[in-house]
Amino acid sequence: MKSLTILLIDDQPDITESIGIFLRLEGHTVHIARNGQEGIAEAQRCMPHIIILDIGLPDLDGLQVAQKIRALPSPSVKQWIIALSGYAPSWLKTATSPFDNYLIKPPDILQLQHIISNYQAGLDAPDAHHS
Repeated sequence: MKSLTILLIDDQPDITESIGIFLRLEGHTVHIARNGQEGIAEAQRCMPHIIILDIGLPDLDGLQVAQKIRALPSPSVKQWIIALSGYAPSWLKTATSPFDNYLIKPPDILQLQHIISNYQAGLDAPDAHHS
């Protein structure tokens, strides 16, 4: 499987450390931001394939951050944003949600692995370059 660039935006160091360690062991490049503004800047800088974004950040909420990231010039890669929350608000599951998926805190590593595998399978699909 292809190595991905993954951005973790969360203000809880224990979450970013544990997910970061797992993702690095899986061979991915991991970037970390501690708040929304930092996350938006980092997303612009590193053009991640996947962004794991906490909904409850100290400066902006995750929905605002996701909307701002979606408004950035499109990266050349398909970009997924995964919400990370203590609960799954109903708006997460709507068609207008800027999120591609969500994880409940503390995140289940097997579920995260499954989401990443689905993303990678999409990259290998013949029409992946037209999305």
